[in-house]
Amino acid sequence: MREQILSSMEAAMKCTVFDKDIDKTSFSHSQIQVGLERVTHGYDWIKRVVDYECKFDIQENYDSSKPTAIIPIRDCGEIITMCMESMKKTNTFDLINVIIVDDRSTEDIKKIANKYQVSYLRIDHKSTFNFSMLCNLAAKVCHDLGNTQIIMWNADLYVSDKVNLERLLEKHNKNNASLSGTKLLYPPLEYSTSNNEDTENILRYFPQMAGRWRGTIQFGGDAWVQTNGPINSSPIHDKRFGQPEEADVDRSARFVTGAMQVIQLDKFVEMGGYNPSLEKNFQDVDICAHIGDVWYFGKDIEFYHDESPSFQKHNNKQGPQIESDHVLYGLLNNG
Repeated sequence: MREQILSSMEAAMKCTVFDKDIDKTSFSHSQIQVGLERVTHGYDWIKRVVDYECKFDIQENYDSSKPTAIIPIRDCGEIITMCMESMKKTNTFDLINVIIVDDRSTEDIKKIANKYQVSYLRIDHKSTFNFSMLCNLAAKVCHDLGNTQIIMWNADLYVSDKVNLERLLEKHNKNNASLSGTKLLYPPLEYSTSNNEDTENILRYFPQMAGRWRGTIQFGGDAWVQTNGPINSSPIHDKRFGQPEEADVDRSARFVTGAMQVIQLDKFVEMGGYNPSLEKNFQDVDICAHIGDVWYFGKDIEFYHDESPSFQKHNNKQGPQIESDHVLYGLLNNG
């Protein structure tokens, strides 16, 4: 099925911006995207073209020999500020460049980028939040700037000691990984934008863990379960809510979460980036399934992941696009 879909819809399954010559400071891109809409007899394909308008301001000390962290956000200034502050306190800016990718915010996210002296990419369009395309467009800028590595870094992912990133990059390079990730823990209260002990995400989706989830594993590697839904073998987070030492291993993996992925940029571009039609979910799993040399490095490395505060704010964790991503990923990867 994957070959059939790619042969007939390749322009919607791969980001076509990588084939274009652009002016990095200001450019536009029209991307074909498809989705699946539920109807009485099953699902119908829906095709649309989304026009993205991009404006880029580069940080003064941008060094293309360093990896670049790509951090998409829409509003949620307190979350991206927490992320930037954790990098500042730990001197993580010494190791990487940063591009904050602003999806049509009404809040002044550029002011935050300027405060922390990082790069800023503003993207305007008339569609839904598309994590894949926000990352792809930033990756195109990085590629044209001469980067060789990028890091997909969620805005709600925080670093407590830069040695964690140093170790991750060292292991990624030593093992010649195409794509790698690491152990993520639920954060202590000091690394949370909420003063409440339990977040809305926990209370809604994991109520059984109320009061006892902080400091436990959010992502401890990949695991898979058989289901009767659109996906035959469904990816899940291994060791979730376990103790950190349970995921203190290095191993090859079938996927690592897109909350943090270190990626060889040439491989990413060769793949056509994240699938632009997997807008919110499964783009991270999908690329891992086909890029090769994927690793989970969890030994003596950990980051904090506050999981879904921006999704909760924008009510993006459910809805038709989430269902479309689920079904499309199944069509592409079942079998």
